[in-house]
Amino acid sequence: TDDTQTEHDSYLEFAWKHTFTDHLFMQISPYYKLSSLVITNDPVHDLATTPSGATPVAGTQATSFALDRSTSNYGLKTDFTWRANDENLVKMGFQGQDSESNTKNLSIQTDLAGPVQSFSGNDKGTLEALYVQDSYSLTKKLTLNAGLRLSMTQFKSDNVSQDDGLLQPRIGLDYLLFENTKVHAFYGKLFQPAPFENLSKAFTTAGGGNGSVSDYAVKAEKDDYYEMGISQQLGEKQVATLNYYYKKATNMIDDTQLLNTSITQPYNFAEGYATGVEFSLTGELAPHLTEFLNYSYEDARGRGISGGIFAFSPGTSTGGDYQFLDHVQMNTANAGLTYAQDEYWATLQGLYGSGLRTGQNNGSSLPSHLTFDFTIGYKLVSREWWNGFKASFDVLNITDNSYPITIANGFNGSHYAAGREFFGHLSKDF
Repeated sequence: TDDTQTEHDSYLEFAWKHTFTDHLFMQISPYYKLSSLVITNDPVHDLATTPSGATPVAGTQATSFALDRSTSNYGLKTDFTWRANDENLVKMGFQGQDSESNTKNLSIQTDLAGPVQSFSGNDKGTLEALYVQDSYSLTKKLTLNAGLRLSMTQFKSDNVSQDDGLLQPRIGLDYLLFENTKVHAFYGKLFQPAPFENLSKAFTTAGGGNGSVSDYAVKAEKDDYYEMGISQQLGEKQVATLNYYYKKATNMIDDTQLLNTSITQPYNFAEGYATGVEFSLTGELAPHLTEFLNYSYEDARGRGISGGIFAFSPGTSTGGDYQFLDHVQMNTANAGLTYAQDEYWATLQGLYGSGLRTGQNNGSSLPSHLTFDFTIGYKLVSREWWNGFKASFDVLNITDNSYPITIANGFNGSHYAAGREFFGHLSKDF
């Protein structure tokens, strides 16, 4: 099949920074981004593919789709920093963004011998956010970080208007328990609006969605987030950190697939959670030799459907037990050694992953994988024009392990890691 996907992004930002006094600083940044996406199809040769666990569309018939869509984003962000006194560092700011997407054509053909369903439309979204926070040094050892953020969104499309918002208090404590030991704790409410692309008409008209549900109805995710951790100096040249986090989510956002195309549509789990532990160790093992080690354990699941039910087949249950999210990899670790002396350096690192999810309701895990990368480099030192240039050579995935990244899950289709790769780099700092 000869489908093509072409994306273009243009981004422009202007930043004005001004220091009023030694205690007051301001930054204003207007920005603009234009994105376009064009997908062309090949109806004669397109294939039948169905995400794992989904009911095939019209038996085993192929599906062909095309898309022509552009999005304009206009935004303004301002930040103020005020050193009120020796104990208080106050920050406040505002962000506003207006977005408009124009879908010139979205065509879906669920039966290559049948008619082509075509759609067009406009989606508009506005975001406003205000925040204020204070870093208050209660004592030399204890710092309180407290803040408040208000986020609001307004979404409009051809057949729906949807507003939402949340007032988000946040509070954290940093405490120097001992001279070489620091602990911290944090709690905050978080607000994440769903990506707004109203494809409900496309779902229902093409025959793969729930025709009894016509509204968009994908809600913003609202979270209670908790974190605590400890950092420990080990000797003179090693630092170890350990963090634990837990997020309780209402209307947790995830993605599902539009029919058997590669177009995704957000939907809501009624509730969900994400929890994990992160450990890191960094430092110097010997003169010129440094190391790093990172490990994380992650578990993220959701249950029930509270928004975007139109994207599922009629009769789909909105309840059910907790299921893994498709981007969960429960165990991840990487470690590396770097030797640097004079103008030379070399780094060897390894990466381990226990595998992302696959299977019915993401109930299975892909096989684990282990890869290694190597880099060697040299910085040119001279009085000539080439002074300061850096040249390096990389070998990625040394053992040529083309492991599966995803197999038939919410990322649409199957993807494999690249095999052994070689790269050369030439750079210079100005």
